Amino acid sequence: MNDSINLAILICIFFIMLTIDIATTKSKCVNSNVTRPEILKVIIFHHIIGTFLHFGWIFNDPKILIVYVVFMIGVLIHWFTNDMNCKLVQIENTICGIEENKKLNSLYRLINNEKIANYIYVIVAIILICIAVGKIIYHYKKIGKYK
Repeated sequence: MNDSINLAILICIFFIMLTIDIATTKSKCVNSNVTRPEILKVIIFHHIIGTFLHFGWIFNDPKILIVYVVFMIGVLIHWFTNDMNCKLVQIENTICGIEENKKLNSLYRLINNEKIANYIYVIVAIILICIAVGKIIYHYKKIGKYK
């Protein structure tokens, strides 16, 4: 697949994730006239970042993949230094009047074990980093710049 198709797929995924999140976890907060502008900015920014983190590895351009790997490593460092919490989720929770360290209703709710969910998130992130690094190496071997 070329990168323009990948970008179109990412945009679709972004809007699906955004719609589901607003409809489920943040609907009361988004519907409030008091917090609506603030929370929408944070949610949209969070979902742009989240979509790239989840699916950025599908790109083939090595420059995008390098940005992806650096970004993913930065997020892992952030998680480890913030007690496995995402600052953007904490900001959303604060704006909405939810307990700051409450996790998203995703894997944590399905597994019902925060420690195992954290391990899964980290393992998946490492796997995605490895996929991206593999694609970078493949690209440079293919054009003869990396041997």
